[in-house]
Amino acid sequence: MIQQRVFVDADVLYSACLRNWLFQMRISTPSMFQLYTTEDVISETLSKLRDKNQRWSGGQITRIRAAIIEVFDEIVEDFDESVEYQGADPNDFHVHAAALSSEADMLLTCDTGLLNQPNADELSYEAFHPDDFFILVNDSAPLDVRSGTMEQLRYYIQRNGAKDTRLVDSLIAAGCPQFAEIVRIHLMDLAGALPRQDRRKLRRFERLKLQVSERGSVGESTW
Repeated sequence: MIQQRVFVDADVLYSACLRNWLFQMRISTPSMFQLYTTEDVISETLSKLRDKNQRWSGGQITRIRAAIIEVFDEIVEDFDESVEYQGADPNDFHVHAAALSSEADMLLTCDTGLLNQPNADELSYEAFHPDDFFILVNDSAPLDVRSGTMEQLRYYIQRNGAKDTRLVDSLIAAGCPQFAEIVRIHLMDLAGALPRQDRRKLRRFERLKLQVSERGSVGESTW
């Protein structure tokens, strides 16, 4: 399988939930895809985080930036400013141009303008919403995603406590209801290997018997 090149937009990195899952996917499926972005995207991400969290210490912002640099395979340094762009928002040009410069196979974004470019069929990359991207990864490597789900569960328990993991709810809130349903199913399978007390907590606080709503698919592609 050819390793896919994925360029990541700021709205994905801005969300702690999406950022954590993307990083987990990169670690859990090391040969499946590589991550690319730019200093522009990182700066936009950190600026938005600072605007929303003005009381954060400098170290919190620094740690997020360090994590991005550590996990990403390449920070694209330059791009061609003369390339054509037909998206609705001219402020998104730098994302499109950098995705082309990185020779990306996929652009990972929540931005509707980038997801619905009028000349999408002519582009060298395909734009994916994180919900669709995570589903694609799971379709290709379900056991790796299940392993990653356990790692995310451990992270959320450490952060929120065993009574408030909110793994599924966090994905729904981040706009990934379809992948949240997949994670719910993985959690049901993982619960069988847990001690009875932990299994009961997991079923209760992750609402494992409930179905979640589906978000319409942005696009379909084979990995």
